[in-house]
Amino acid sequence: MIEEVATVIDIHDGQVLLEAQRQSTCGTCAAKTGCGTAVFAKTLGKKSSQITTINTLNLQVGDRVLVGLHENALLLGSFMVYLIPIIGLFVFALIGQWFSQQWLNVENELWIIGFATAGFILALSFVKKFNRKIKNDSRFQPVLLKKLIS
Repeated sequence: MIEEVATVIDIHDGQVLLEAQRQSTCGTCAAKTGCGTAVFAKTLGKKSSQITTINTLNLQVGDRVLVGLHENALLLGSFMVYLIPIIGLFVFALIGQWFSQQWLNVENELWIIGFATAGFILALSFVKKFNRKIKNDSRFQPVLLKKLIS
């Protein structure tokens, strides 16, 4: 389980809105002085994420908690968001190339670009439908692990 410390910023209808500061691992890396990622992390500063989950610990605004997310949920979400659109783009580009050669007997890249764009858009719509489907699935929701004493 992936864990993160967050602060309760709002409570509404049995749900809590949490804010977690994104942590950069650049501070622990030995190559931080010569790394471009470390420069971006310093330049952009700390960012925060907001998470909504069920208030199972009877929390109050200002409480600090440990929030967990299953690794499988993170991996599947990353796969859906990053790889599915790229796969859709390339598969449809290949279909467009085959279509333009077999059916139209032309070597026009516009067909390939058009098919690739259509594949990308279809893949994004698939990801959007998948997101709506898992929105209320407890396997993909963050869970409150424990209240931290500060």
